[in-house]
Amino acid sequence: MKIIECKKSNNSYVVKVDVDKKEWIKEQEKATKFLASEIKVPGFRKGNVPFEVASKRVKLQDVFSRALDKIIQVVAKNVITTPEFKKIEDDILELPPSVDVAKLSQDELQLNFSYVLYPDVKVDGYKNIKLTAKIKTVTEQDIKTQLDNYLAKNAMTIPKEKGWVAKDDIVTFDFKGFVDGKPFKGGEAKNYELTIGSGQFIPGFEDQMVGMAIGEQKDINVTFPKEYHEKKLAGKPAKFEVKIHSISVLEKSKMDDNFVKTLQIKDVETVDALKKHIKENLAKTYKSEFEQQQKSEIYKSILDIVKIDNIPQALIEREKAKISRNTEQQMSMYGIKIDQYLQMMNISKEEYDRQQSEAAIQNLKISMAILKICELEKIEASEKELQEELEKAAKMYNMKKEDILKNVNNDLSIFESFIVERKVVDFFLNKK
Repeated sequence: MKIIECKKSNNSYVVKVDVDKKEWIKEQEKATKFLASEIKVPGFRKGNVPFEVASKRVKLQDVFSRALDKIIQVVAKNVITTPEFKKIEDDILELPPSVDVAKLSQDELQLNFSYVLYPDVKVDGYKNIKLTAKIKTVTEQDIKTQLDNYLAKNAMTIPKEKGWVAKDDIVTFDFKGFVDGKPFKGGEAKNYELTIGSGQFIPGFEDQMVGMAIGEQKDINVTFPKEYHEKKLAGKPAKFEVKIHSISVLEKSKMDDNFVKTLQIKDVETVDALKKHIKENLAKTYKSEFEQQQKSEIYKSILDIVKIDNIPQALIEREKAKISRNTEQQMSMYGIKIDQYLQMMNISKEEYDRQQSEAAIQNLKISMAILKICELEKIEASEKELQEELEKAAKMYNMKKEDILKNVNNDLSIFESFIVERKVVDFFLNKK
């Protein structure tokens, strides 16, 4: 193999290679031998056709095709070991090269290997990024709301034998709706359960149920909101025939130490202990939300300033495939196929593809900007940090470190990206 020329062309690095004549002829001979063994000739069993007979029936085009497939793999491995490649290796993206055949004959083969170069990334002004997110503090009202939630979750439903429908009552009823005097799709139900005041129905519906008694029938007149999701009904007056079957009320317990014990929360047996437990958990939640808000703010600010010349399409397609794969895996956990997901989201395949492309470009912009900031700020992952990240993954998935490495083909770059991403976020947090 001889490298004839190396040159940059737009966003690629092209290496022109003359393949050794002897190696090329040898690969053609191997291809001819294999293809001849597959030839069928009347009067001979497959594989027993004399080579002299079979080889005459082998097409030169097929020989070239098979020989090229084999020799390109060999030459590609050799190219990346050459000094010409090594001097620009850091500027090349980890994508398979495209290969063009420049010259082709039985005695000569010349190949062009085109490698995608890392695009020029600018993050001017990154040091001026300011964060505005503020952490929430736990208030007495927050704690009271959580206490009320505990009472509501553990409340008992008691039938209301006498009296009338009131706010917060749970009512079981039948209804049938009419627009322009005709029933409409989705406007009828039997034994429907509704908490009065929940706002599940269109404005005015639940208010008109207040005061009704068990067994009572009544017509309820309302108007669909102008922005109603079903366009055919939006803004139209409607009549609902309603019949009440039952009325229930929620009977809440009293918030005391006896109630707290029924919750069976570890080391929490008094109201004061429950309040402390709630406060600690809310503080953790608010801290996590705050950190996520800061991270989102940093990424949004990075997207606002980053400038990248021509993100390679191959890179976009690879990222898009990764996003799509993750989406499909998440949906499969719920037994949902991608076509069902699109139907649920009410989007076409074309729109889904467009959204995936936008997400891929956004992800790439962020990751490239982070790498550029790492370069400028000399941020990197140490060997110790990589091993710690590996151990963390092994513990999380209950696997041995060796098995984790096998799963990632001994490529620690995924762990490296986690580490440097965290360090870049910390860089902005510590800069405040």
